[in-house]
Amino acid sequence: MLFFLLFPFFIFIFVYFFPYFWAMAISSVMSLNIKLKFQILLSVFLFVFVGFCAVYCYAIYTDHTLYLLFLAGYVIGTPLWVLRFYLNERTSKVRFYIGLAATLFIIWEMEVPQKIIFYNITKDKTMYDIEIVDKLFDGNTDDVNYKFSDEFKKCLNDLFSCPILPNSKQLQNQFYSIKDGKEIVVANVYGPYYGKTYLMLFFNSFNEKSLNFEESFYISYKQVFNHLENLKSSQKGENNGNK
Repeated sequence: MLFFLLFPFFIFIFVYFFPYFWAMAISSVMSLNIKLKFQILLSVFLFVFVGFCAVYCYAIYTDHTLYLLFLAGYVIGTPLWVLRFYLNERTSKVRFYIGLAATLFIIWEMEVPQKIIFYNITKDKTMYDIEIVDKLFDGNTDDVNYKFSDEFKKCLNDLFSCPILPNSKQLQNQFYSIKDGKEIVVANVYGPYYGKTYLMLFFNSFNEKSLNFEESFYISYKQVFNHLENLKSSQKGENNGNK
C-alpha cells in the first residue's frame, strides 16, 4: 500500500533522475578527444548497454515493479535528456566521467549484474546441489536434521558478511545426524545467495517481507530429504548391479 502511495516518487527516480546520468554520459562522449567514429560507437554502446540492462532484468523478473519502472524510465527519460543536453550544449569531459560513474553505480545498486548471474545459475535448476559427506549414510533420514551453514548464518545477521556476487558453490545448509553425542554432517547443500545493495534494501523496505539478502529456493527441505533417500537407494542399486 505504501509503495503505491509513493508511486510518484518512484516515477521521479526512475523516469527523471536515473536517466539524467546516463544521458549525460551518452551526450558528453562528443567532448572526448577521440575520433568521431569512436565517439559515435561509444555513445551507441552506452545507449545499448543501459538498454540491455533494463530489458534483460525486466525479461527475467517480469513480476518486479522496480524493473518495469527501470525499463520505462530508460525508454521515456533517456531520449528526452539526451536531446536536452544536445540542445543546451551542456557537455564536457567532466560531465562524461560523472555520468559514466553514476550510471555504473546505478546499475550495480539496481543489482543488474547480480540478477543476471543469479538467474543464469538457477534458471535450469530443479534441485539444490547436494554433496553427501557421510559415506556411511544409509539413506535413513529419520534422525537427520538441517541447519544453516556458518557462512549463511553470518549473512543472515550481517549484510557486510554476505557475498557481493552469487555463485553456484556457496554452502547454504548442512544436513546432519547425532551419533555417539557427536554431530555428523550427512550432506552439504549448495545454492547461490548474495547481499542486497543499499538501494534495493531501501526499495524493499516498503515490502513487509524485506530481507537483506537474495537466495535461491529451488525445492523444499522435505524434498531434499526424499532426494537423499532416493540418491542413496540408487547408489546401492548401482553397486549391487556391478557385483
